[in-house]
Amino acid sequence: MREMKDFMKTYWSLFVLGIAYCLIGLAISAFLDIYMGTVMIWNLFLGILPYFFIRLSRLGSPRHNRFLGIAFALLWLLFFPNSVYLVTDLIHINSSDFYLSINYETTYYQNILVWIEFIYIACGVLFGTLVGMISLDDVYRYLRKMHGRFSAWGSLGAICLLTGLGIFIGRFLRLNSWDALKPVDLMQAIMNAFNQFSIYYIVLIALYTLFVFALVHALRNSHLRKETDHD
Repeated sequence: MREMKDFMKTYWSLFVLGIAYCLIGLAISAFLDIYMGTVMIWNLFLGILPYFFIRLSRLGSPRHNRFLGIAFALLWLLFFPNSVYLVTDLIHINSSDFYLSINYETTYYQNILVWIEFIYIACGVLFGTLVGMISLDDVYRYLRKMHGRFSAWGSLGAICLLTGLGIFIGRFLRLNSWDALKPVDLMQAIMNAFNQFSIYYIVLIALYTLFVFALVHALRNSHLRKETDHD
């Protein structure tokens, strides 16, 4: 019970932000008839799960339980692509709702509803991606501490490629993280859909994941150095 209270106290701000986002999504879905209001709630929920999985694994903690650590680490690996998947929800933003361009003349529509949807989706993408990348940074720091920089970067590259594969599976095959529990069916679906585009797409998403990770990692390093200098 005490551990649960400590957990809630530590991550209270994330819960508040998540609940606020959900309430806003339900409101704009119910009153403004915006379809993505409820879709983004589910996608964001899946996107922030990896953050809590890696915290529950207690990587590098003296109180680390090996069995639970492995279980939560595997859950993290399985669900982490959902954090990056959120960026693909930007495809639901239709440019024709914002402006009309004819013969190099552009007219911008003044429709506040499409801007509400745009900001709402963007906030969900930002929220889920950043929280997910913090969890990836935690994994990288743990791997670097335990196995060295070279092994950590090699593992990071593999994770980025697996993330690209996971997002391809989710976006184009319309499968979910828990479909990994049916490995034979999953592998068959992947092999049937594997082509030149899938390779390009997986590599593209892997590079995007690596770029955002590097940004978050650099910002966290800068913050840690400032704290050290201050002390």
